[in-house]
Amino acid sequence: HTNCKIVLFIADDVYGAIDNVAWYRQCYLRKEFEKCIEYSDKLYAVSEEMCELYEQRFNKPVEVLYKGCDLSTEPKGFLNEPIKIVYAGNLYYGRDDTLAELAKALEKINSTKTVAKLEIYTGATITSEIERKLNIVGSSEIMGSRPYNEIKEIMKNADIVLHVESFEEKQKELVKYSFSTKIIDCLQSGNVVLGIGPSNIASIEYLKKIDGAFVIDDMDNIFDSISKILNEKNILNENAKKTRDFAKENHELTVVREKLKEDLTTMCKGKSNESVAN
Repeated sequence: HTNCKIVLFIADDVYGAIDNVAWYRQCYLRKEFEKCIEYSDKLYAVSEEMCELYEQRFNKPVEVLYKGCDLSTEPKGFLNEPIKIVYAGNLYYGRDDTLAELAKALEKINSTKTVAKLEIYTGATITSEIERKLNIVGSSEIMGSRPYNEIKEIMKNADIVLHVESFEEKQKELVKYSFSTKIIDCLQSGNVVLGIGPSNIASIEYLKKIDGAFVIDDMDNIFDSISKILNEKNILNENAKKTRDFAKENHELTVVREKLKEDLTTMCKGKSNESVAN
């Protein structure tokens, strides 16, 4: 009625998830979702893979929109002794199992001398099983939850910041097209980013594009890969600088905001969705 412009952001594969809803609601939900897409003037999505999927489904242009980084604080520029590896995030979708494999690898590496320690900051409910898997004296410790500002400082003072995904087929399907905003928090820290998870899911594939980041995409290679990284720790500062440069070029907060403002201004001047996307 008002001719107001409508902008949608697709953060998860909501349309695909309708298949898992009770059959008597599926038709209604699809119809309502399709109506939203039809009326939209601009579509954003959380990852390139999600853009491609929704362009194919609805034959409308979809543009990727990533979270921006606050890069106003300079990186710490030194390494801790032992190396501090930090994971800050939830333990859902099988991520606890991936962290457990890393913790076991660190326990083996630290058998004669403590080379590195994993700190896990999470607000997730800690069961006795999770505690057993992730609390390994001298190698891995669950630190509980912290306010976001404190987490930023903790990640800044780390040496390696982690993003992990599950290798289980069921969990891979759930996160296949999603992009974790935790990756942007990792980039913001100014430290080396390590991704552990399977190929062909959006978050891990994006990490492979980041200059200076390490990616382990085979569960069987976790021990060998982390051993190699820790044996060549002199390259960590160099890789951290490469990643920082990538973050400045692609995710700096003012750049992301300016691009978004430009898109919305162009759209509101009456240009079509197609011309904006082009």
